[in-house]
Amino acid sequence: MIHLRHSKRNGVLKMAIRNFYGKAYVDGRKTDVTFGPAAKDGGFSLDLYIRDKGTIKKAATVAGFVDDEGLLRLECNDTLLARGER
Repeated sequence: MIHLRHSKRNGVLKMAIRNFYGKAYVDGRKTDVTFGPAAKDGGFSLDLYIRDKGTIKKAATVAGFVDDEGLLRLECNDTLLARGER
């Protein structure tokens, strides 16, 4: 479980987060699903699945990691979505 410190200033939620922070709304859940790496140089991989004619197949993979140059990379199915500094 990931514990995030947060405070509210001027109506804006401020959080101490690492490289990446994920938040997903899932229909039927009372709370959002949140996640992120614990280490400052950590990353994540998220697989999304879809039902297709009674079978389950992987529809997409999203990954966030620190690349060889020390920059943050966000990729979906090996396609670069964003790149930024830590």
